[in-house]
Formats: sequence, C-alpha cells, structure tokens
Amino acid sequence: MPKQIAAFFLVVIVAQVAVTSTSTNFKWDASINRDTGIASCCEVSIFPISSRIADNKVRHIANKIITGYPKFLTRPSLTLGLLKVKHVSVDHTDLRTRVCPWCLLTFGRPIDTQTLICKKLAREYSGVVICSSEIPIVNGLLAQSKGDGCLRFTLIRQAKCENSHLVNTLLITEIDGQYKPSIAGSRCPRSKVRCAVYCATQRMFHEYVMWRFHRLLRAELENICM
Repeated sequence: MPKQIAAFFLVVIVAQVAVTSTSTNFKWDASINRDTGIASCCEVSIFPISSRIADNKVRHIANKIITGYPKFLTRPSLTLGLLKVKHVSVDHTDLRTRVCPWCLLTFGRPIDTQTLICKKLAREYSGVVICSSEIPIVNGLLAQSKGDGCLRFTLIRQAKCENSHLVNTLLITEIDGQYKPSIAGSRCPRSKVRCAVYCATQRMFHEYVMWRFHRLLRAELENICM
C-alpha cells in the first residue's frame, strides 16, 4: 500500500504535466476564492462527429457515461485501485478509499437539467444543448460544506460544417455552486499556503481526471460513427 500511495502522488505530478501540455482541443480554468473558500472550474473540449447521428442516440450514450462518473473515478489506470464506490442508498453513492474505508466524496443521483446557464452556454457557442446533467456533491472528507456544490456536464452540438457531414460537438464540464474543498481550510480568508496546496494537488488531479473523462466520452461518440 505505501508503494501505491507513493505512486498516487506521482500520478498527481504527471497530471500537472499532462493537463498543462495537452492539445488545444481541451481548455480548462480552475480557481479558488480565498475570501469564501469556494472552488470553481470549467473544462471545454471540442470534437467532430457525424451529423447523421440522431441527437437521441448521442444523448443516450452521453447520459450513460455521465451517470457512471463516480465509477469512472475508480479505474486502476486513474487512481491505481486505491478507490471504490459504494451505493449507500438509491440517491447517494460514496467514493471511498479501499483501505480504512474513508468516504472522500458522496455524490447524489444525476439530475437531467436545462438551466439558464446551459442556455447561456448554447448561445455563447452558437449551438444546441443535446443533454445536460448535474451530479450533486453531497458530502465527504474533501467537501467542507454539505450539499451545496455540483458537477455539471453539458453537451452542445454546433451548426454543421459547410461541405462536410461532420458537426462540431462540445463537452463542457464544471464545478458549480458552493463547493468548498476541505484542503483549503475553513478560516476566512483562506490561508495562501493551504490554497496553494489545494491548487497543486486536488485541483490539478481533478483537471487530469476531467481530461481523461473528456477523452472517454469523445471516443465513445466517435465509435458510433464507425
């Protein structure tokens, strides 16, 4: 287990290199407000898929992958087998460590939603929202506040490219609401040191996870074109 823990921190370092040097079709921005302790982030990737694929089919595949996000976090290639999920109720899923078992995060049931934010994103990117889901962040060791934040996943289809059967599709993922990471502490304003620790560890690892998640969803959507 000590070797796995050491390897996990190595993954965090690799994550920083991977995310900061990734290709131009994945953009991200993440920060924490020292005065409130609220963390926020947004990741955007764009990729072409066939315009012949019905939105309903794209929506079905995307929702299936998004619903499985907590399970995705336990992939050995991502977290080295250190994590597992446990369905504690119909509405809640825990992300836990295999040893001890500590609950790092509790996720609520994914909710299909078409918020004003989604409509704003559609206007901003000149497209149509195919699907949008939110996964509430309910509790856990990594969450200081309870039930005030969420992960939002939005898939947008832009206009068809001229003289092409391809259409650009955007995946936008966000942490929204009042999510306050425990690593940053609870005293206002947050310590510069603790915020720096959060930004160098949990923030970077989250961006690495989302980079991998964007790649997964893109690959699944591209597969239905074949």
